[in-house]
Amino acid sequence: MKLVYSFWSKPLKERWKQFRANAEFEDVEQSTINCLTLSVLSAKKMGFRCELVTDLQAYHYLKHLPFDKISTELTLIDYNGQTWVEGKIAAMAIQKEPFIHIDWDVILRKRKVADILKNFNEDLIVQSIDENAEFDRIYNLYDNVCYFLDINQAFIYKFSI
Repeated sequence: MKLVYSFWSKPLKERWKQFRANAEFEDVEQSTINCLTLSVLSAKKMGFRCELVTDLQAYHYLKHLPFDKISTELTLIDYNGQTWVEGKIAAMAIQKEPFIHIDWDVILRKRKVADILKNFNEDLIVQSIDENAEFDRIYNLYDNVCYFLDINQAFIYKFSI
């Protein structure tokens, strides 16, 4: 199974300026890279192929990570200042084979969770329902959704949206 990460630096920088004006962005950037590194290493240890969709600005910092493929498709997206979900949607839209989009701050620690992810039969699997109009449109495209109510316990609830 392929895991797809997306990392779009534009909204991270803009939101940081807005909400954390007194802190150093470089510290946040390094923490983010460290978290992404741990996430990818744990996913690789669990046997996943990992791909990253990012922008050219972030590529410089992330190219050394053990991804099987890195794309810079997010370079051309304009950030409108409201949400960074567009980067995730763009990363999903370019996929040509089954995949799971995973956030860079998710670390797979339990083999049971990795096995569930590798063997799911649903059309869509989500960790949680995001209260966001862009994602609502995606959820509504599918009849069979696998939903992790609590990813740490690996309980799975299946329902139709």
